[in-house]
Amino acid sequence: VKLIPVSYAAADQLATQAANFKTERGKIVGDTRTSSLIVTDTQDGIDRIEKFVRSIDVPPTQVLIEGKVVE
Repeated sequence: VKLIPVSYAAADQLATQAANFKTERGKIVGDTRTSSLIVTDTQDGIDRIEKFVRSIDVPPTQVLIEGKVVE
C-alpha cells in the first residue's frame, strides 16, 4: 500500500487514468480530501503507477501578459 500525493491534477480523475497501469490484483482509490492516490498493488505495479503520476502531475503552463501606460 502506498499513498501518492497529487499536486496539480484532480485525484479522482487521475485514479481512473492510472487504472490502466495496475495489475489484476491492484486497487487505486482517489482521495479528494487529501488530494492523493491510495494504491494497493505489487511493488512493480506501484512503481509503474507512481512513475505515471509523476509524469502527468505537472503544473499548467501560464502566460504573463503585461501592459504599460506611457504618457
